[in-house]
Formats: sequence, C-alpha cells, structure tokens
Amino acid sequence: MPAGVEAAGGDIAAPVDYAGIWTVAAWALIALVVLWYAVVLWWGRPLRVRATPARSEPDLATVRAEHLARLEAVAAAAHDGSLDLRAAFRGLSEVARSFVEQTSRVPATTLTLADLRALDLPVVVAALEVIYPPEFAPDDPAAAAAAFDEALALAREVVSASWT
Repeated sequence: MPAGVEAAGGDIAAPVDYAGIWTVAAWALIALVVLWYAVVLWWGRPLRVRATPARSEPDLATVRAEHLARLEAVAAAAHDGSLDLRAAFRGLSEVARSFVEQTSRVPATTLTLADLRALDLPVVVAALEVIYPPEFAPDDPAAAAAAFDEALALAREVVSASWT
C-alpha cells in the first residue's frame, strides 16, 4: 500500500467525502447548459406563418356612395363658411385617399404624392396636385377659393371614375 493510506491504527482509511455544495453546483451547471441549448433552439426555430384573414372586398357602390356623400358634406361646410378652406382641402384629400385605400390594395392614406405617382394612379395624382397647394400653403385665400371647385370636381372624379 502506498504511504499515508493506512490509518493510525493500521486500518485502511475511508474515502474522502466531497462537500454537498459541489454536487449541487455540478447539477446546476448541467441544468444551465441544458437550459442554454433549449433557449437557443427555441429562438432559432423557424416561425410558423400565420394565415392572414381574407380581406373581404367592399361593395364598390356602397363605398362610392359614402365617399360622395362625404365630399358633398365637405363642400357644403366650405361653402357655408363653417369650415375654413384649408380644412376643406384637407377633407377633400382625406376622402379621396380613403376611397382609394378602401377600394384597392394601395395604402393611400400613408403614401406621399411621389409614391402615388410611382404607382401610376393618374386620376388620384391629378386631384392631389390641385388639392395640395392650398392645403399645405394657404398663402392666397382668393386662389384657394378659386381652386376649391376644381379640387372638388377632381375628388369626385377619383370617387366616381372607373379606374377602381
């Protein structure tokens, strides 16, 4: 036997016992490694593609009638003075853009005029080109008043034209 293995009385010494904390630490480390791989695999998995609900096509005649009525309300409010011209032009723009968005897949309420030009929507672009100057730069009230009827006619054309 190697030296130091025998006890003082000549008997063989019992094996040295490890402290219990090391066993707990080893199992905790193993659990952390397993958890690490589980998290990496979970975050790295391919995402399930959720089916988007089918978009129901609106009744074009109903949407058209609603938007024409909204245009008439804006025109009446502008003509009787309860709506200033800048707000009236803003209303025309909002109604025209809303109609385009509801009847097509174009998000017209969030697109700029340049974006709409790129989408080749000449009727919408023509209307907005007349609506924009008085809406965003109402420096000349007389010119804005003169342009209102033209802008209203073009907004009606956006709503009633067959481009949709």
